[in-house]
Amino acid sequence: MTLSSRALGEERSVRIDLPPGYKRGEAYPLVLVMTTEMRASEGPMPGSGLAAAIIQAGQNVWQPLPPMIVVEVPTTDPARDHLAVADPARPGSGHVSPFLDFLVWELIPRLETKLGTDGPRILVGEQTGGAAVLAAALTEPEMFDAFLAIAPDLSATLAAFDAHASPTSTASEAAWLWMATVDGLETEDRARLKAAIDRQALGTIENLPGATAVNAMPTALPRGLSAVFEGTNQGRDVALFLARGGSVAAWFQQEENRLGYRFHPQSYALMQQAHAFGNAGEIAAALDLIVILETRFPNNPWLAEAEGDIAAAAGDTSRAARAFERAESLARSLSYVPSAITQLERKVEATAPAAP
Repeated sequence: MTLSSRALGEERSVRIDLPPGYKRGEAYPLVLVMTTEMRASEGPMPGSGLAAAIIQAGQNVWQPLPPMIVVEVPTTDPARDHLAVADPARPGSGHVSPFLDFLVWELIPRLETKLGTDGPRILVGEQTGGAAVLAAALTEPEMFDAFLAIAPDLSATLAAFDAHASPTSTASEAAWLWMATVDGLETEDRARLKAAIDRQALGTIENLPGATAVNAMPTALPRGLSAVFEGTNQGRDVALFLARGGSVAAWFQQEENRLGYRFHPQSYALMQQAHAFGNAGEIAAALDLIVILETRFPNNPWLAEAEGDIAAAAGDTSRAARAFERAESLARSLSYVPSAITQLERKVEATAPAAP
């Protein structure tokens, strides 16, 4: 998509990657990734940018991350668009403010109108783009729901603090920041960066051992997004909630009320907890949990199989047979390996009603 920007005084093009099964009107998270033009062209498949390919690689039948719209915003001049303070060694640098105006007041409204979505907004940047993320967190905290800075340029990032952060005030609670640093930073520099983030109450900073500024994105982006979409031990949490007298449905409602868009069910961990409930004889809780998961992840054959296993253990062979048949059908539609399909076929046969 190309649009004429009044803030920048020129045309800018962006790359849009829609999630599989995209439906207009759904409140998909909108992930804006600030890249260089070189980075934006590194997608391993036609029509898919680097960041979108990384996010899609983390999508499987367990859906560890929710479907999201990814928009890559390239620049031919990172020093101009990403730096908050002019660097004498980089002519024309230090114009992050108009670039952020372009993102906030021109690009995002156009995207939301074009795509029909008003989901949470997540701003991502690496290297100099990481410094721009920080500038946005300090100056436009209410315009985004989360900020991810990956392998940020250290001098540019600290300059952004100096330019935009008050020594005594803290940032808005809306400015939730996750920052990934890489090996090569001096311990003193990293400590200074962490102290600055802590002082502004922005969020967390994490080091990625073995990563460099060049290769950090594939590791850091899925990890940062997992941090955004609540990464606690949900299996343990739902078990504790039920031990206090709550229900599975009430736990889901509580987490959605508490976390809003950041709540994304951990389907695998919760399926394992359903099995634990079943093994403990808590059949109703086990089936309640599985049914809610199947509603949210309808294309996962292993959730249907889990329902069958739990129902069979409880003696409800009719329900088990229906669940195993559904699991087998889904596994075939997803072209699962023959051994997995054979296993499901045997379960269907074992629970099918006897011929008259």
